[in-house]
Amino acid sequence: MCTYFSTCAFQQLTTYRALFNWLWPPIVQKGLDGFTEYWNHHKVRSQKTKALPSGTTPINAYTSPELYGGIRCGTAVLQEDVERLRDELPVTREEAFRWVSDEFADVAQHAYVQLESPTLSALSAWELFQQMEAILVAFDLSFLESSE
Repeated sequence: MCTYFSTCAFQQLTTYRALFNWLWPPIVQKGLDGFTEYWNHHKVRSQKTKALPSGTTPINAYTSPELYGGIRCGTAVLQEDVERLRDELPVTREEAFRWVSDEFADVAQHAYVQLESPTLSALSAWELFQQMEAILVAFDLSFLESSE
């Protein structure tokens, strides 16, 4: 229980930030993936005077540029070179894409499962945020203060 307003406000803000960071990245990524899939597979209308490929999808023009008067400009990269460069990075891929601590992720996942794991979407995110926040108040989240 908080004894001072500033302590309560800090704990609440910290919880809100962590919950926001747990909830929104997968929603945004899903939206980006969906748009990428749509865009790469939409058909561009045929235009005879257009310099770039038309009458096909961007993914077809990219994967078979020679069919549209283009040339392959990609550069082959050896897998061992990719792995060597990855090894030089100071963090793992998992760490780079981690938005909250493992401790908070576990607690948030528990709250999410308590709500029967509803579909994450931009339309339902704020309602889910409120429902999860109501569950999270029952947990000791003091570990969040040390991760700020």
